[in-house]
Amino acid sequence: MDQRISLVTLAVADVAVARRFYADGLGWTPEFENPSVVMFQVGEFVLLSLWAESEFEAEVGPIRRGDGAPPMTLAHNVSSQAEVDGVLEAARRAGAPMVTSARARAWGGYSGYFADPDGFRWEVACAPADDEIVGSLVPPAAPEIGREDSSAPAEPAAGPAPVPGPLAVELTLAFPVDDAELSALHARAFSNPASDITPWRERLERHSLTWVGAFQHGRLVGFVHAVWDGAAHAFLLDLAVDPDLQRRGLGTALVTRLTAAVREAGCTWLHVDYEEHLDSFYRSCGFSPTAAGLIKLR
Repeated sequence: MDQRISLVTLAVADVAVARRFYADGLGWTPEFENPSVVMFQVGEFVLLSLWAESEFEAEVGPIRRGDGAPPMTLAHNVSSQAEVDGVLEAARRAGAPMVTSARARAWGGYSGYFADPDGFRWEVACAPADDEIVGSLVPPAAPEIGREDSSAPAEPAAGPAPVPGPLAVELTLAFPVDDAELSALHARAFSNPASDITPWRERLERHSLTWVGAFQHGRLVGFVHAVWDGAAHAFLLDLAVDPDLQRRGLGTALVTRLTAAVREAGCTWLHVDYEEHLDSFYRSCGFSPTAAGLIKLR
C-alpha cells in the first residue's frame, strides 16, 4: 500500500452549515457538492469531504457515540477493482479488522473498509471510469523493477522493462472458460506450442473449487485456480500472466483474489508448490515455506 491519503471524510450533522463554514467562512472553493456531500481539493491528490451523518452511517457504520465508529474515514484510491481487493487483503494480513468487504457502491465505484488499531476506518476504493474528480486522486503509477509476480520464468535483465501505469483489468471468479483462449494464455506465459488446446473447462468444472480470470478490454490476460479436498485444504495451481503484463502486480492480485474466495468457501489451508526463483513472490502473497513430501509417479 502506497504511503498516501486520497480523501479525508468528516461526518457532519448539517452539510449546509459545514459548507458555510469552509466556503464562506474560510474562503475555500468546493470542487464538488450536492445536498449530502461537499468536497474541497486540499492537495494535489487529496480531497476533504464533508458528508451527511445519515449517509455516512449507512455505508460505514454507526458513529461512535460511545462504541460506534469515529465520525470520519480515510480513503486510499486505486485504479482497479483488483487493486482494491489486493490492498484489503494486505491490510487483513497486517491484522486489520475488515469492516465491510469490497463491493459495488451506489455512487458507481467499488470499495471496502478496514479499521486501524484505533478503530479509524480506511476506505480502499476505485472510482467509476467517468468520475473525473475522484479518479484524478490516483497518481500515475511508477514502474516496479525486479519484482517477481508471475509463475512464468522471469524476463532476462536485458529484456524490456516493466511498463508503467495502471493495468485497468477486471478480475472475475468462475468465469465461463473458453478452452482455446485459456490455452493460448498459457502458451504465451510459458512459451508452449500455441497449437495445443487443453480441455480446461472440463477439468475446472470437475476438480476445481473456483478459478479467477483477469480481463483487459475483454481479453484474458491472467488466470489461476484452486482444487480442494472437499474440506479444509485447497491447492493453488496454474497461475499464468500474459508476458506483456508480468512484474506489474497482476499475479499478486490474482493470488489475493483466489485466496479470499478459498477462505470464503470455508477452507483452512491454501497450499502451493513453486520453483525456487518464485519464493519471494509467494512469500509476498502470504505463503510460508513448509516441509512437504513428494513422490514422482511417472
